[in-house]
Amino acid sequence: MPPIKEISFQDGVKIMGDGIPSVDITVAQFPSTGNLASRQANLNKLIQDYYEDKKLLSDFPLDDPVRQNPPILLPRERIEKIAGKDYLITTLMFVKVIIYSLNPLKYNIRCSDDPISDSEDF
Repeated sequence: MPPIKEISFQDGVKIMGDGIPSVDITVAQFPSTGNLASRQANLNKLIQDYYEDKKLLSDFPLDDPVRQNPPILLPRERIEKIAGKDYLITTLMFVKVIIYSLNPLKYNIRCSDDPISDSEDF
């Protein structure tokens, strides 16, 4: 498990830890349009972006394993095209928020070293 010191739900989502980015998103910053499922998906994307390191693939030497065909990637790495450029994306921690209700707002969050499937309860 990543070195998390605090997860707080007071007025939003706050995740604090050692050696990982901190997240502090207030309820006012939660996605405000769409149905519950789309808001949850947008919030998950917003938070997960904090825990993904993105580097241009072209910044790696040609003989680096990530530049081979096919690329040799570690379990938390993937290659993704963003704005027409290839990036190596390394996931530092997997985060998932489930919103149970919008009014009143009720939600829960889970952090893990492993991917969190949509079917997992928490």
